[in-house]
Amino acid sequence: MVFASNAIKSVDNEGEFSESGNIYNSDESYSVTENIDPTYARNQMFHSEEQTAEDTLGMMMGSDVYMQEPEMKAIAFSMLNSIGGITVKLAYNASHPMQYDANTKTILVSDTIFNHNDADFVSRAFLHELTHAFTVSEYQNNSKFKQRIDKLFDKVSQRFPTKEYGRKGLYYGLTSPYEFISEIYTNPSFRGFVLKNNMSWW
Repeated sequence: MVFASNAIKSVDNEGEFSESGNIYNSDESYSVTENIDPTYARNQMFHSEEQTAEDTLGMMMGSDVYMQEPEMKAIAFSMLNSIGGITVKLAYNASHPMQYDANTKTILVSDTIFNHNDADFVSRAFLHELTHAFTVSEYQNNSKFKQRIDKLFDKVSQRFPTKEYGRKGLYYGLTSPYEFISEIYTNPSFRGFVLKNNMSWW
């Protein structure tokens, strides 16, 4: 989710949990990693209520809770040395599990996210928001990049219109170009969906 006064905010993101497709929007609930104490899970991600993205990702990669899937580890490693200037804050009474504020370059993490005992969700959600941090500015300021993304986004969106398919689950990546970019990079289900439908990248 991108949150900024001059950017796109996902209006359908209800903060629900999904086993497949998008990490945020689904009609189903689940738990990948069971029996993890919420306090322990939180302490594997936060040493303080506000810290750098480097510290956060480093803690998660070094923990026995997060980034356990090889694909997620590879994405996390590719980001680790390039995320300077991004802040991560623990947010109380937050309306969404996680969101990126492009104005302050801050990822807000709900304090209740750890109660779900779902390490896979937390891991993928954090990578999703980090991707926003990498790409929002690029999308807004690089006309060639924006043109390429918009062309592919429009092509996929027109084939799977909102009225018929909605924008939850697997189709959340079609909510906006911002979410499209993050889902392509961090969600193998969505990436596979685009490839399966013979969509040319550019």
